Amino acid sequence: MGEPRIMSFNKLLKHLLEHPKSLQDAYSALSTSNNGLPGKWERVVLGKSGEGNPIVAYERRAGSEDPKILVIAGQHGNEPAGMAACYALILLDSLYREVLPPRFWGFRETHVNLYVVPVANPDGLYNYLQCIEKDSMPYWYNTCPNARYNSRSTDINRDWLYLTQPETRALHSYVSRIEPDIVLDLHEFYASKGSPPKWSIETEGFDTTLTDAPYAMVDEKVSLISTKTMNYIVSILERIMGRKIRERHFTGSDKPYPPPDILGAHLPLEYYPKILVETWGVGLHGFLWRERVLTHLIAILSTVEYLDMHREQIYDLREHIHGLNSIDPDYLYIVDCGDLCGDISSFLNIHGVNHDLNGNEIRVYPRGRSRIIADLLFDPMHPYNVVLEKNGYGRRTLDLLYPCVCFKKQSL
Repeated sequence: MGEPRIMSFNKLLKHLLEHPKSLQDAYSALSTSNNGLPGKWERVVLGKSGEGNPIVAYERRAGSEDPKILVIAGQHGNEPAGMAACYALILLDSLYREVLPPRFWGFRETHVNLYVVPVANPDGLYNYLQCIEKDSMPYWYNTCPNARYNSRSTDINRDWLYLTQPETRALHSYVSRIEPDIVLDLHEFYASKGSPPKWSIETEGFDTTLTDAPYAMVDEKVSLISTKTMNYIVSILERIMGRKIRERHFTGSDKPYPPPDILGAHLPLEYYPKILVETWGVGLHGFLWRERVLTHLIAILSTVEYLDMHREQIYDLREHIHGLNSIDPDYLYIVDCGDLCGDISSFLNIHGVNHDLNGNEIRVYPRGRSRIIADLLFDPMHPYNVVLEKNGYGRRTLDLLYPCVCFKKQSL
């Protein structure tokens, strides 16, 4: 990614709010430097991208029983505002009064655990920075499309089920390890009319959209927390930013069956409440930059505020999920995997799927967080697979990833 400019954290924060080119300095200074971090933040390297760039999380821990928020940005390298908001959150130390509305001045005293991954796809960010170095004018056709993908030309936000990429394997392992109580998934969307207009009201008619987890087969308690948190974020954003926020713009129906390869559709199936935050921004580069970054930053801080005030909902969900671990299903899956058993066992471990490995056979027990995912992977007639087939997406069973693997369902 190159060497960062030498600057203080305060100067870096101000620079970060000026233009997406500042992401070069933020990534380099905070991801690879041996310098300390502001406040109580700690750096954790989750893994490396295909090009060997570090995938880094920043943790600001409170108590072990306090709510846990995971923020993931930058799955697509050409969606910069969410990445900048994450770095701004980490850098908000002495300058928070200059950046934030007064209601958030006490955010550092909240009893919430924060886990932040600003750049999930560092290779995509690198491509984006190279792209805008050549041309950073905001045009609808200047979207730096190659930067959406990782170095293997893969959209990592379409890889959360099969985990074929180093980025998604590192990220999902982190999710399984920390078990967040809610996940914020930060993105920017593409507006296709004009080059660009002065305001996005002249395109799709909105600047920001939020989506909770209104999907079929998602646990009711997971959906409820997602919806209540989303509604709270929307109310705060509309009050502070002074514009209407559109909800569930990309869902398509009341109870859709989206492909479970996408983070926002996948993690709720593993009992993680989730909020998708999208600002109008792909192809805009520095246009409306500060406004876009602050939208994502306020969404994060509103989530902190809500969970700090409503932790009883989190405790109730945790107890509910713990109860799922003790429920033995009346069936299991027997997988004949031969020489691939080791690879498949590692894959199942990342998803937290309960299984036993015995020679050339794996026995899979659907329970706990992974019960729906296990059924998706091993039951072609599972309702989710049936609907995916009907809608033209195709089923998601594991034999599509490992064609020589055989499995069967067996009653206990």
